[in-house]
Amino acid sequence: MSVQVSTAGARRPARFATAGAVGALLAKAKVIWPVLKFLKFSKPLVTIFTMAFSAVVYGLTLGPWFGAGLVAMLFLHEMGHVAALRLKGIETPGPVFIPFLGAAIFVGDFKDRDTEAFVGYGGPLIGTIAALICFAVWFATGQANKTLLLLSYSALLLNLLNLIPVSPLDGGRIAQAIGGWFRYVGIGVLGVYIVAYRQPSLFLVMMLALGHSGQWVRPAMAALLFVAMAVLDHCGGQDLFGDLLLGLIIVVVYACHDLDRQPQDLDTREYPPASARAKWLLCYAALLAVALLALVIEIPLLPHP
Repeated sequence: MSVQVSTAGARRPARFATAGAVGALLAKAKVIWPVLKFLKFSKPLVTIFTMAFSAVVYGLTLGPWFGAGLVAMLFLHEMGHVAALRLKGIETPGPVFIPFLGAAIFVGDFKDRDTEAFVGYGGPLIGTIAALICFAVWFATGQANKTLLLLSYSALLLNLLNLIPVSPLDGGRIAQAIGGWFRYVGIGVLGVYIVAYRQPSLFLVMMLALGHSGQWVRPAMAALLFVAMAVLDHCGGQDLFGDLLLGLIIVVVYACHDLDRQPQDLDTREYPPASARAKWLLCYAALLAVALLALVIEIPLLPHP
């Protein structure tokens, strides 16, 4: 879907999309861990409370049934991660829901890449299955209630976003077991989208997604992305002063962090055998293909204003 950038009104949805994408990365990252640990977000009551609160917030904006359904879809996605963790013998508290940022579970670092990929795959797998079931129920019940179709479509979009192979999204967790090169595929996909639809502020997402790059690689790449954002901003005649300022801050923070960065700060875990890496690549491609195919089928069926 093309998004025009010639008017302020047309830019607004893109800015909201950017904020949502950045928010999703922050929700998945460890940035908010200290706050959540301080609030002791580890008991089932907190999961129930944050689910209910998110359902109310979404309901006020999107309607009560859609709001409740969206929270249910997010819950199933996160429970896919929880189930994968339990299968690996790792205990974890229930998911925490943050309105307009989605939901997240919080665990420590994984000791090996295969376990991290397994846990990362569980969420979008269960989330995609839930979206397909929702679509099947809508189709089987006479296609009268468009809420089920919209829920399925929204869930597929959320799962596809999470499958972008950049850290700390679920796709990045899978990609780290395939090979270090694979995360640059995700960054390349984002880059093509940014240039094609002229959304320079999405370069912020790419900066945040640089992950465990080598010494001085991350600030250097962030600086290049900042320059690209500024050039595209100038060519498109957009006013992204706030985004450019945030991008500059990210570059400075990365540079300051690398001044005393130690080898243990980098991801030095061994990659799994070639057969396991090929397995994860095949599983990733299959899930991505299913979600994309379902999305293509649903788009013509969506209600139009």
